[in-house]
Amino acid sequence: MLGQGNPAKGMRRLAESREAENLLKWLRNELEQVGLTGPEIENLLTW
Repeated sequence: MLGQGNPAKGMRRLAESREAENLLKWLRNELEQVGLTGPEIENLLTW
């Protein structure tokens, strides 16, 4: 998920996650960007 097959992109996303003020908000946004919906995201985050 982080790089979607692109290691450089994955490393950039990993760095962004470490700099995020609110990691949960950052993760929700990333999951939305890959096409997941609110209920799917909630299921993942509370699993």
